[in-house]
Amino acid sequence: MEKPNNLETWLSRIEFHPEIIKLGLERIRPVAERLGLTTFSCPVVMVAGTNGKGTVVNLLSEIYFQSGYRVGAYTSPHLWSFNERIQVQRTPVSDGDLCQAFTVIEDAREEIPLTYFEFTTLAALWHFQQAKLDVLVLEIGLGGRLDAVNIVDHDLAVVTSIGLDHQSYLGETRDAIAIEKAGILRAGKPVVIGDPNPPKTLIKKANALADPVLLYGRDFDDAPLKSLSLVQSNLACVWEVVKQLQSRVPVSLSTVLPSLKHFSVPGRCEIVCRDPLIIRDVSHNADSFQNLANFLNALPTPKRRRAVFSCYRDKLTPTLLSPLLPLIDEWHIAPLAETRGASIDELTSLFGHHPHVSYPDIPTAFDVAKQASQPDDQLIVLGSFAVVGIIDPI
Repeated sequence: MEKPNNLETWLSRIEFHPEIIKLGLERIRPVAERLGLTTFSCPVVMVAGTNGKGTVVNLLSEIYFQSGYRVGAYTSPHLWSFNERIQVQRTPVSDGDLCQAFTVIEDAREEIPLTYFEFTTLAALWHFQQAKLDVLVLEIGLGGRLDAVNIVDHDLAVVTSIGLDHQSYLGETRDAIAIEKAGILRAGKPVVIGDPNPPKTLIKKANALADPVLLYGRDFDDAPLKSLSLVQSNLACVWEVVKQLQSRVPVSLSTVLPSLKHFSVPGRCEIVCRDPLIIRDVSHNADSFQNLANFLNALPTPKRRRAVFSCYRDKLTPTLLSPLLPLIDEWHIAPLAETRGASIDELTSLFGHHPHVSYPDIPTAFDVAKQASQPDDQLIVLGSFAVVGIIDPI
């Protein structure tokens, strides 16, 4: 079969696997081993967790980039362009390089039916192998133990937090989910744990495998990076990773701190406009909504606060929006144009007596909410990467 010659066609073609999510390493591992993609000559950091993974990966990448190292980073999902997922030197991969990587993976997989995420993860790893990196930072996509990224041997693991998310795949309790996250640990390799109250199952697994086990609040804190407006435990994890790798990729704190003064991660409590104040946030579970609520409570009280919201059906729980409901005066809701997206009726069930208006799509909801907002108001776009990604960069 003739191979595609453009990225859009490639991305459509590799959706051949009948299941969007199918955990397991039995398909991806043999392809990765054929291409030598399971080990790297540079230090590799693997980041798992319910929330905070993207922030940790992005901040680590920025620190090493600003320190003069050639750094690669893999995150998912993306906001506006697939290329954002695969970056070298803080720059998204080009369409041409992606197409080349996809061609290599297509040839190497032979008859193995890879999922979309498995195929794109292999393409990312192949691209990183060609890039001659000094350091590589990889974000786990879902869980840890059976996630495609977990085929890579790493030098250090990070577990940012453990919360209730993706329960149908990972388990119904924090203890069960922690076991899946702990699946990225390697014997004798350090693990940095940022959860201030880690489940016992995570600690038990870490103590049996990792060396050392470094706990936030016991073994490290975020003192060097406190000037940044990010979750403290995430900052702490980042700086502990830097310390652990200092002998291989030395970093000067006095050099990097000034360059991080205005650092932010797109879509994480991100202020994109101030007249009115518009905030984008990819929060999509109860813990991340609580973090957003804390962020909003720290801001000056607006005259009126509106929110544009949607989410996936598998995120729906009766208390999902509890931290935010008292803070929002008007909810503007719309369904996502995806099979996983919650319907208007399902979204409406979250609000009870709280004022909410429904629209046919997210852009319409955003346009109406923005036009209604005055200079002293606040407008928050939230619910998932899909919601935030629908709105063009402002």
